[in-house]
Amino acid sequence: MLKIQVYKVIPGAPPSREEKAEVSITSNPRGARVYVVNKYVGTTPLKLKLAPGTYTIKIAKEGYREYVTTIKVSAGETKSVSTQLEKKPSEVGGGLLGNLTIIAVVVIIAIVVVAVVFFALRKRRPPPLSTVILL
Repeated sequence: MLKIQVYKVIPGAPPSREEKAEVSITSNPRGARVYVVNKYVGTTPLKLKLAPGTYTIKIAKEGYREYVTTIKVSAGETKSVSTQLEKKPSEVGGGLLGNLTIIAVVVIIAIVVVAVVFFALRKRRPPPLSTVILL
C-alpha cells in the first residue's frame, strides 16, 4: 500500500526548523578551550551553529589570559570571533623585579660559596718550608 501526503506551502511562512547562525571561533595560539555560556564546546579553531540570541564566549588556554566576549547572532548570520591570546606573566619571577631578585640570590650564593672555599683552603695551607742546615 502506498501512502501519499500532500503539504501546502504557505508563502512567507517561517521554516519548520529555526534557522541557526554560524559562528567561527579562532585563536592564536590554536588549541584554546572554547566555552559558550560557561559550557565547554571544543577547541580552536571551531565552527558552531547557534540559535539566534546573545551568547558569552570564553576562550582559555593554559599559560594565557582568558578572552571573554559577548556576541549577538541572528538567524542565517555568519559571525567570526578571533583573538590573539596574551601570555600570563611568569609565575616564578614575575617580570623585571622578579628576575632581578633571582639574579641577586644567585650572586649572593656564589659569593658565599667562594668565601667558604677560600677560607677552607687558607686553613689547610702547609706551613712555609724551612730549611735546617746542620754544621
